[in-house]
Amino acid sequence: MAFFFGGVTTDSVGTLFSSLGSKNSTTSMLSDYYSIKNGSYKKLLTAYYAMDDDKSDKTASTDKSDTLSKLLNKNKSTSTAKDSSEVLVGIEEAANGLKEAANTLLDKKKTDSVYNTDNLYNNVKAFVDSYNGVIDAAKDTNTNSISKNLDSMINQTNVNKKMLANIGIEIGEDNKLSVNKDKLASADVETVKSMLGSVGSYGYRVSASASMINFNAQYEASRANTYTANGTYSNNYSTGGLYDTLF
Repeated sequence: MAFFFGGVTTDSVGTLFSSLGSKNSTTSMLSDYYSIKNGSYKKLLTAYYAMDDDKSDKTASTDKSDTLSKLLNKNKSTSTAKDSSEVLVGIEEAANGLKEAANTLLDKKKTDSVYNTDNLYNNVKAFVDSYNGVIDAAKDTNTNSISKNLDSMINQTNVNKKMLANIGIEIGEDNKLSVNKDKLASADVETVKSMLGSVGSYGYRVSASASMINFNAQYEASRANTYTANGTYSNNYSTGGLYDTLF
C-alpha cells in the first residue's frame, strides 16, 4: 500500500473510482457529499492523477503542447474569409460612412445648424446616400453576420415606412431610400428630429446597425488571413469560416 499525503492511499483512490460505476445508496451519496465538502475528494483526485504524472509528466506535457500548437497553426492557416478582401473593404467603408452621416443627424451640439433650412436637405440626403451605399456594398456578402445586420437594418426601415414617408424619405422596391426635397422642407422639423436625431430613434438604430456591419467586416477580415503583416488588406479570397455560424 502506497501513501501520498494527508493519509491518502492507493487503496482509497481505487475505492473512490470503483464506486463511481455502482448504484450507491442514499447513505453513500451523503458520504460522497461530505467528502467533497471537507476536501477529501479533492485530495483523492489529486493523488490519483499524480500517479500518472509521475510516470510520464515531461512526455505528456510536451506532447500536449505540440498537439495544441499544431491545431492552432492549422486553424490559422485554413481559416479564410467567406468574402474577398475587396468586398470587406467596401463594406467597412460604406458602413463607416453611414455611421458618420447618421451621427451628424444625432449630434446634439450641432442640432441648430444640422436641422436649419439651408442644411437639412443635404444632411438627410447624405444619410440616404450612405444608407444606399451599404446596401450596394453588402448585398452580395457571403458572411452571415453581415447579412443578418443588413437585414435587420432594412427591416427597421420597413417598420418605419409610414413615418419616414411623412418627412419625405421613401423606400424603393430595391430597399434603397430616396428623399423628396419638397416634402422634407414642408415637414415639421421636430418630427424630423424625432425620427433621425434622438436617442432610440430610427436614425439612432441605423447608426447602431452600421456600427455592427462595420465591426462584422473588420472581424471577418482580421480572423481570416485577410490582413497582411503591415495591417493592410491582402487579396485572399474565402471559401469558409470556422466560427461564422456563431454570429
